[in-house]
Amino acid sequence: MDWNWFYSSTAQSIAAIVGLFGAFIISKVISNQNEYKSRMATIDDLLRKSNELKGHADNLDIKWLNSRARDRGFVWIDGHFQGYMKNGEVDSIALFVNCKLFSPYDNNEDLLRAIADRVPRLLRDQSTSHRTLPQPPEGYAEVKKEIDHLRVEIDTHRSNIKSFLRSIKNNPQSSRELTWSIIGVLIMFWFGVLLPLCCLPCTAPVLFSLNLFRFSFSIKSISLLISFVFFTLLMSYFIFLNSKLKYSDQKTEELTRVSSVEYYGEFLKNYWDLYGFLVKHQSLQANK
Repeated sequence: MDWNWFYSSTAQSIAAIVGLFGAFIISKVISNQNEYKSRMATIDDLLRKSNELKGHADNLDIKWLNSRARDRGFVWIDGHFQGYMKNGEVDSIALFVNCKLFSPYDNNEDLLRAIADRVPRLLRDQSTSHRTLPQPPEGYAEVKKEIDHLRVEIDTHRSNIKSFLRSIKNNPQSSRELTWSIIGVLIMFWFGVLLPLCCLPCTAPVLFSLNLFRFSFSIKSISLLISFVFFTLLMSYFIFLNSKLKYSDQKTEELTRVSSVEYYGEFLKNYWDLYGFLVKHQSLQANK
């Protein structure tokens, strides 16, 4: 058997495989790096928009809206509470649910307590039950429309953040499989390309038939050493690069924080608390 032909063919074949897989892996790492940079820019945009929406929410006079809505809602309750009396008691929850004049951004627990405290006085003194329902104050509709629009925008933004957080979960751009693939290519290069080349020329059917002292100072050994160092450093660089394509816990925690309703103010939490309360109430009524 011609061992020179064997080692030469082996080195050429493995070199072709290493080149093919190496090119694919390098292009994949670079592609992941570009996507990582794009997503990091997206994180900054999401956080910036969150701060803008929060600032907008802080500048809205939601307390004024809630207060004006309470004024009108209590007038309606004063005139309609008798229709919700059962066995001498007023159903405060049903009264609250059917009054459509309260602000959806008010605290529903505070409203229920206020209604419950108001009912005994109404039962003692019904002179207020004939009050005329006042018209909404000037600017009320515009403020409510602006808050409604902001609430929809915030909910859409929160949904986008949650979807984005799911997309970066487990750091998809920093693949463990890709790291092991690079290591595999590196090992193939060492033992499938460099090692057979070290055995050339071969005059006996043994793996190392060369004088190591003579080999260590030959031009071939220097070129193989340079190839070894260069390719090893190159693959190590891409292993290092791949390991760095991870999203920091600080960024993900910050995104999680700005995706919560509490971040944008109590008014949004009150809205979703009211929504949950009404859904639960409707479910209980349907099961009766």
